[in-house]
Amino acid sequence: MKNRRGLSTIVTTLIIILLVLIATAIIWSVVDNLLSKNTEAMGTSAMCMEVSIRATTIVNNSLTNYSVTLSRTSSGPDEFFYAKLVFSNDTDSSNPLDFSIGLKPLYSKKENIESGILDANKLEITPYYKDESGKTYLCPTTSSFKF
Repeated sequence: MKNRRGLSTIVTTLIIILLVLIATAIIWSVVDNLLSKNTEAMGTSAMCMEVSIRATTIVNNSLTNYSVTLSRTSSGPDEFFYAKLVFSNDTDSSNPLDFSIGLKPLYSKKENIESGILDANKLEITPYYKDESGKTYLCPTTSSFKF
């Protein structure tokens, strides 16, 4: 009888150790997932921290077509940044439109954009960058230009 009680204690100890290992694996997978998501968000914030893209001129070419000149300041990383543009008037806003020309520090570029908005009087600019695989990362800052 004594041998069976000793065996029961060993089995119980092994089951407890196994449960602790399983619980540790589950908790680690959740924590690892959270850390990897936060690391990506922190990387985007760090890349965008000093990037500033501003509209310097906007000319209405036709009813809904605008010639937009954007300039980038000297601050920030020496990478190409692009911009999402949203045109708006007093009653309506466009969907985000791509300013497809990349801007490095101190670059200034002009592009014609079909906004779909009549009599636009405001432009919102959100910078973004692309990684090596082509995935886009929007910067958390937006600048406005009234015209």
